[in-house]
Amino acid sequence: MDTLIIIGILLAVAATIFLYIKVMPKKYDGKLENKFLQFLHDFFNFKTFYIEALTKFVFVLLTCACIFVGFMLLFGKIEYYGYFGATFEQSTFLYGLGLMILGPLVLRVTYEFVMMAILLVQNVIAINRKMKAQVSPISTAPAEKVEEAAEPAAESTAEEAPEE
Repeated sequence: MDTLIIIGILLAVAATIFLYIKVMPKKYDGKLENKFLQFLHDFFNFKTFYIEALTKFVFVLLTCACIFVGFMLLFGKIEYYGYFGATFEQSTFLYGLGLMILGPLVLRVTYEFVMMAILLVQNVIAINRKMKAQVSPISTAPAEKVEEAAEPAAESTAEEAPEE
């Protein structure tokens, strides 16, 4: 068993070195002909965030679980064993009803908080990309505009001055 673990670690190191040299550099973005290697490039460079889809799946799964488990609890009973061999039964109807009503509500509020954080990150990334696209090398356009604006002002003050 130890030998298999060591072989697995060595294979993982070799695969990491290969991916880091031949797939992950930015110069290969969109230039890899193999679709699987392009997928790996995008995956390891975080081109797409899967957390949103995963969070939605978990939300739907847990909401369905709350409803179905709550429905089953409507008809269940819990047995308590007391002193001297006595047994007590308690209905789980209220637990099931509470789970069916409060479970999805609590999950929804929690999911919305998580989604707010995810959407905040996505919006910051989008703003960052737009700002990078707008930033260009130093141009002379602003200086030319300042000079053009200053020239008419100088001409108008010369015209307003009384002639001697």
